[in-house]
Formats: sequence, structure tokens, C-alpha cells
Amino acid sequence: MNIKSHLDNLTRSSTTYNIMLVMVIVLWIITLIVVGRFLFLFIEQSSQAQLPPAEQPIASIVVEPAVGIVGGSMTVRGSNWPTNRAVLLYLTAPDEDTIPAYAVTETTTDANGNFAAPFVLLPETRWANQKSATIIAHMKDGQEVAQARFTILTWQNEQTATSQPVMATPSTPSPAAVVEPSATAPLPTSVVAPTPTSPIAPTATATSGPVQARLTSNANLNVRQGPGAIYAIIGLLLPGQTANVMAVSPDGGWWQIEFPATDSTGWVSNSYVTVEYADDVPIAYVPPLSAAATPTATRPATTAPTATATSTPQVFSDWRGAYFNNRDLSGQPVVVRNDVNIDFNWGGASPAAGIPAENFSVRWTRNLHFDEGTYRFHATVDDGIRLYIDDSLVIDNWYDSSTHEVRGERWLGWGTHSLRIEYYDHTGNAVIHTWWEKISTSSPDKDEPKAKFSADDKNGAVPFKVKFENDSNGDYDSCKWDFGDGDTSSSCSDRKHTYDEPGQYTVKLRVRGPDGEDTTKKSDYITVRPVAKFSSSPVSGQPLRIKFTNQSEFYEKSEWDFGDGKTGTADNPTHTYATAGTYTVKLRVKDEGVWSNSTSRTVVVANDNPPQAGFTAEPTRGFAPLTVNFSNTSTGNYTSCQWSFGDGSSATTCGNPTHTYNTTGTYSVQLTVSGPGGSNVANQINLIQVGIENQANFSASPTSGSVPLEVSFTNLSTGDYDSCIWLVDEGYARVGCDDFTYVYTESGSKTVILTINGPGGRDEFAQFDLISVAAALAPANPTAAPKNKPSATPAPSATPTLEPPTLTPEPSPQATPTAKPTTSTPEPPSPTPEPHTSEPATSTALPPTSTPEPPTATAEPPTSTPEPPTSTPETPTPTPVPPTPTPEPPTPTSVPATSTPKPPTPTPEPPTPTPVPPTPKPKPPTPTPVPPTLAPQPAASTPVPATPTPKSSKSKPKSQRIKQKAQPSVSPPITITTTLTPTTPQQSPGAANRTAR
Repeated sequence: MNIKSHLDNLTRSSTTYNIMLVMVIVLWIITLIVVGRFLFLFIEQSSQAQLPPAEQPIASIVVEPAVGIVGGSMTVRGSNWPTNRAVLLYLTAPDEDTIPAYAVTETTTDANGNFAAPFVLLPETRWANQKSATIIAHMKDGQEVAQARFTILTWQNEQTATSQPVMATPSTPSPAAVVEPSATAPLPTSVVAPTPTSPIAPTATATSGPVQARLTSNANLNVRQGPGAIYAIIGLLLPGQTANVMAVSPDGGWWQIEFPATDSTGWVSNSYVTVEYADDVPIAYVPPLSAAATPTATRPATTAPTATATSTPQVFSDWRGAYFNNRDLSGQPVVVRNDVNIDFNWGGASPAAGIPAENFSVRWTRNLHFDEGTYRFHATVDDGIRLYIDDSLVIDNWYDSSTHEVRGERWLGWGTHSLRIEYYDHTGNAVIHTWWEKISTSSPDKDEPKAKFSADDKNGAVPFKVKFENDSNGDYDSCKWDFGDGDTSSSCSDRKHTYDEPGQYTVKLRVRGPDGEDTTKKSDYITVRPVAKFSSSPVSGQPLRIKFTNQSEFYEKSEWDFGDGKTGTADNPTHTYATAGTYTVKLRVKDEGVWSNSTSRTVVVANDNPPQAGFTAEPTRGFAPLTVNFSNTSTGNYTSCQWSFGDGSSATTCGNPTHTYNTTGTYSVQLTVSGPGGSNVANQINLIQVGIENQANFSASPTSGSVPLEVSFTNLSTGDYDSCIWLVDEGYARVGCDDFTYVYTESGSKTVILTINGPGGRDEFAQFDLISVAAALAPANPTAAPKNKPSATPAPSATPTLEPPTLTPEPSPQATPTAKPTTSTPEPPSPTPEPHTSEPATSTALPPTSTPEPPTATAEPPTSTPEPPTSTPETPTPTPVPPTPTPEPPTPTSVPATSTPKPPTPTPEPPTPTPVPPTPKPKPPTPTPVPPTLAPQPAASTPVPATPTPKSSKSKPKSQRIKQKAQPSVSPPITITTTLTPTTPQQSPGAANRTAR
């Protein structure tokens, strides 16, 4: 039967066909499951979690011995704590879930984070029904907490015979403050207490009850069994904690207190406490210290003392679980709690508040007592787990996986051991369940530890990384590595170490266990070689001579092979080759007795003379545009040149180029020459300086005035200059470019010259006769009028306004801003005029003082009204000669008082343009009067010839780049300079003879 007919028969039978179809489907399903399982494991295996830090410190403590005897001394040893920090130790019973108020003792960690603190397990009643106790260690700030449990071996219910102290009334009201005695102080002397007298019966008057004596600790104060430093420490009072005072020592240096930490009494030094209400405290006489006697005192029923609250740590009676919100146990835990067992199936939920449902990790720690034997530890996990016993790794399954079981075995000696379990969850379900079982009570074949290690590589160049493997046998729970370069490690796991310096290193490993310890040492086990490096360069002008530089980091000896059959031992040799060619040069160095491998380089020695670049430039300073001629002075064999002129321009000629600089600035020039012997560069920094042409200029203010004349000079020069010389006066020169002020003390015309110099060249600017300095203005005597004629000398006026001369003045009732006039009646002038003299006209009026006071703003009017003159005087001729006709004198004219006018200021104010005329309008004179000047002179009573003010000379001075300046005229020295607010002037009686200037 062929295959086709066989298939036809099968298809005809529906039962057989269905069975075959089902089998095929089942096989496919099984195949898919198997393949999917393998794929899942492969994917999870590739997604391994990040390992926690290998040396992440975990604070821990161990109690030695692991079994305590009541009344015996024990030691708490800590490791991996923060360095140089205070640690408090508390003692609790298993049925206590809070931290006692009083610590057993206090200690301080060393520079390595370790400590050892002894304490005494006192015979207290609370241990009567306990078989174990827990020591809790924590820092004052609560950042680190660890605990360890130990076994209490026996309990003596009957108390040790003790000698009760005798209580007596103190002879002094309070103890004396003395320093706590040292350990060598004598024991307290036992004395017989005096028989107390019968107390006096209290009166019927009601009084308040006694106040309990109390003390407060001012420091971390030890509580001792007796009144002295030679007694054992039984506890600790923290700063601020209080206790009831029971008694005082005979010398007043120690207080007996009620100490709840031991349910008994203790003693503290008076030097470190503050005591209240201690006037009636009894004296406790303690007998000498003996091994069988512990001094105690009877205590009354009082309330327990209070304790100052500190950062109270959490009590972990089971597993201390620290939960992290990441997979690598990094940072501070988010949740820390007591877990009774490690048996959790969180599924896809969060293990605690603040912890995510995925990507979290947990670390559980605990100290447990194990009997001697071999134990098998189990864990069912999803995802990763690591289990340590005494810091030795037992289970290592730190990668993603589905729920599966892992196990590990370890022989443990009798006693307390430290367990640490680390777990993480990546994604999916979160499951962990741990347990263990004792599989053998006999010791392993090799109970004694045997140290053994190996390295993956023992020889390499610096820096050299080595992986050490711990191959030790036997029972050990602590290790100490010494890598020979000063670094050590206390981890029992495999170690990786890096050597940073050459040398030969001896490595040691010590392992320690319950049955002893063992150390293995391998001398010169690791060899770290130095690394040789060097460079070479030809000597200038000697192409066959090569200089070699040793660039090795570590070496104390060098060996060279120059490749031509010659060698050397100098550190930086210079070698001369006989012929040109290609040579292979080798170098090896030695450091700390170890030779490096040889380092080789190929050196090409050419017979060509290497080039040496050089050039000159002329000129190197000037104004833009500046054309500079460069000369190539390079030597040696070169075939190409490259010029860089510093302004972005370049050239490739090997001749002598010319370059023009069009912009001001400072430029560096570089020339590179290249040839068969190499290349060389000549660079001249800030060689070319292109500046701006200097232009000297200045201004002065003011340019005229009387001595002393202070003139300010301002430098207005432009360009690039750095020095200035001023010539401002004969015999005076000033050096400096700053503005300044100069005072002229001599009159005359002054020429000023400024000369500047610098990168922009030299320039000079002069202004001839720029400054006109007039002589000092002195006061002038008034002009004398003819006899019997009114004087024309005016009184000092409040305003410098001058009135035009009038020949027929009329009296005016208005007040003038002049000095106060005299009150005498003026006499009529004599009809015969006297010749003009320098003496003032006589007058019955009293003259003012030589220096009159400034007039007030409002002058008083004259007491009498002068009559106008009877005749109108003839007008003067236009010529400066005084007029010939003699005017008739006015009949009632008063002779004004003579006065010495004030000298004028250097620049008098001009007269007001419009004077206030007197009431009778005066008749102007016929001839054209001379216009007034800035400094008018007083007029005489008679028509004094008007001296015209000479005009200033305006001849053009000689100068360089100077504008024409007019020279101001010198004013006559008889100007009235009193300055007040202008008022309407009153015409004086002698105004008709006043000459306008």
C-alpha cells in the first residue's frame, strides 16, 4: 500500500483522523510553551539589575562574648560607623518594645568607623525571667542604628550579700563641690554613723511636705556603682536628664541617685550636675570596695525621674527592614520597619507607603544565635537576592528572574552571627521567602580556617589592575587583605585592586574563625612595571646630532639603544650619528627594582641643515598708511616661506616683501620657513605700530582780566601722543597732558604754546598774545571842583548805572541808592571858579569814612531840597579840552561830602541803558558826549573836560592755527563796584557837572 492510499484510509476513518489532529495540536502547544519559557529566561537573564556598591558600609555591632553572665563584663564592638562620632548604647529585654530613658554607656568611633565599649550586666530583677537581652547602638542624631542580641547564661535569684550603708543626718547643709577623683583615688573610709536623736514631735501647725531632692546632668555623665572613679560604670546620664537624689558621700563629692536603668541606685560626680532641694539629703557611708560587696542604699518610694528626650531609635526585635525606592539600594531608605519574617508575596502591589510597585529594593539585617553545625539557607524569589552571613556571601542571585528557589550552605560556629539579606524587584510580581535548616551537627572536615588566595594576573604596567580571589578553606568569619602598597580590606569576598606605582608588592590574607585564624603571605607576588616614553629632535645647525628626552613618569635608571650599535644610560642624552639614515631607538627604564618593557621609535637622521627663520622690518612705527620693507634673514636649507603680517594679509615669497598697513594698530609678524631638514618659525610680537598723526590744540578761559588772573587751560589735542609741554608764561613751563589752571601775577600780553609728542609724531600749537593781564585797579582821588562851585564827586551808588551829564539839574524827592548824605545845609558856590586841582571841594557836610559801608537797598532822601542852579552852564565843546565859558553857579547847591570811592572790580558792570531822569527834565548838552565805559569816573562840579576812554588796540597777533582774539581795553581805575538790586536813582545836586564816560 502506497502512502496515498494509506492517507485515504485515514481520512475515511473520522475517529482516527480526529485523534491525530488533537495530537498534532498538543505537540505544537508543548513546543510553544518550551520555547516561550526559554525566551523568557533569556530575556530576564539579560536584564540583570545593577549591583549594589561592593563596599557600601552598613553599621553593625557584635556583643562579645555572645553569652553574658549576670554581674559580668561584656564588650560591644561596632564597625562601619561614621568616623569620630558619639554612639549611645542601650540595654533592653526581649519583651520591651521601647528604648530606655537612660543609656548604658557612650563611646566614640575611631578614624576607621570602629568602636569597642565595655559594660556590666548588672544583677537586676528584670533579667530573672529572661534568657537573652538586646544591645541597641545608635548615633545621637539617629542616622545610624544597629542592634545585637546575646544570651544570658544563668540567673542567681538570691542577691549577693551586700553591706547596706548607714544613713545619718548630714553635718553640713550641702556637699562641697569637688572634682571627680581619678582612678587612683583612695577608697572611701567606712565610719560609724552617730546615733540619730529622737525627732521632735511636729506641732499642730500644718506645713507643706518635704520636697524631693533632684539633680540635672550637665554633660554625658557616667553612673557608677560607688562614690568614686574606681567603681564600675553601670549607666549614663545624658545632658539634661534628671534623677532623684538619695544620699551624698561624706566628702560631698558624689551623689547617690535613683537610677531606673538598673532598677537600683548609682553614684554621680558633683562636678557635672546641678542639684536642687538637697539641704536635708542624708550622708551614705560606704564600706571599702570588695569583690563580694556592691554599695547600695535604701531608697524611699518616689516617683521616677524624667529624662530629656533625644532622638529615640526604633526597636527592632526581629528583622530590620530598610526599603529603598530604587533597585540598587542607594541613598537613604524611604521606610524602615520591623519585619517578623521575610515571607512576602506582594504581587504587583507596593510593599510599603512611598515605595513603588516596581523598581524597589530592600535590605534586612539581624543578629541571631546559631548552634554549631552546617546550615542550608533557602530563598524563593522574584527577582534578585543576595544573602550574607558575617559579611560573607552565601547566596548570590542578583539578576532578573521569574519565581524560583536558590540555596546555599555554610558551617556556623556556636554563637551569634550577623545576617544580611538584600533583595530587589524589577518588573512583574515581587516575591521573597527565606528559611534555613540545620543539615549536620558535626563540624566540617576542615574546621580550622586555611588562608589561600590567587590573582588573575601578577605582572603588568602601571597602572595595574589585579583581581584577587579568596580561595580560603575552613570555618572563618572575618578576613584582612594587605595588598602591599598601604591599602587594606576587611571583606572576605574577591577583591579588585589597582596599583598606581611601579614596584614589587607582597600580598597577605588573614582569615579568622571560631577555631582559630590563618595567614598566608606571598612575597613579591605582584610586579608592576614602569612605562618608558621619550621624544627626539635634531640639534640646530647639526643635522646628524639628535637630542633625546626621557618622558617616562616613573624611573630611576635609563638604558638607551640608539640603533647604530651604541648605547647610553643618561636620562636625556644627545647622540651624534655618523651618517644620515633611519634608526630604531629603544628605551627602557627601571623603578623600584623593576625594569619596564622597551619602548622603540624610528628616528630619521637627515644630512640637510635644518632651517632657522629670521627677518627684519623697517620702519616699524609710523602713520597710516605705513609701508614696511621686510628682509628675510633666515638661514639653513629651506624651500618654502610663509609670511603672516598680522593684519590678515600673508605672502609666500622667500625674498624681501613689502607690505602697507592702512589701519592704525599694533601688529605681530610671523615667518615660517620649511625645508628637507624641517621647519622653523620666527615670530616678532607687536613689531609694527601704526598710529594717528598728532594735532595739538587747546583752549583757555578767561583770556583777560586783572592780576591776579586765574586761567584754566583745556587740552583739545587729538592723535596718539603721550607727552605734553606747556609754555604759559615767561619762565614757566609745565609737563603733562591733563587740564590745569595757572595764575598770572604780572600784567601784560601772554603767549601760550603747547607741544605734544608720541607715536603720532610731534606737533606744536601756539596762540600769541592770547592772555591779556591788566594791572591791579587802585582807588583814585576825586577831581576837585572850582571854589564856591558844587563838587561833582558823587557818593557811592548802589548801582553801577551812570546817568548822562546834565547841566541844569532839578531837585528830586526820590531816594538814591547812595551812602547816607549829610544833613547840613549846602552853601552856595562861589561865583568865581577855581582852577581844577586834585583837592576835593570844601563842604560843610561831614565827609564819610575812608571805606564807606555798602549802601542799603533803599537810601534815605536828603533832608533838604536843593534849589536848581540859576543859570544853565554852557555845554562843553566836543573836543576833550574842557569848555572855556564859566557857568554861573547855582544858588542853593549843596556841596556833597567827599568820599573815597571803592576800587573797581576787574570787570565792572555796564551802565543801565535808561536812567531815571529827575523831576525837572534836564536839558541835554549840545556837544555829543563821550559814551560811558565799563568803569566810569566821577564828574566834577564844573564841566570838567571829559577824557574819552581810549579804544583797545585790535591788531592781529601772530599765531599758529589760532583764531583772532580782540584785546579788551583797560578801564580807568575809578569805577564804583558796589552791586545791589537796581532801584530808581535820585539825581544828586551835582549831577549837572557829572561827566559821562
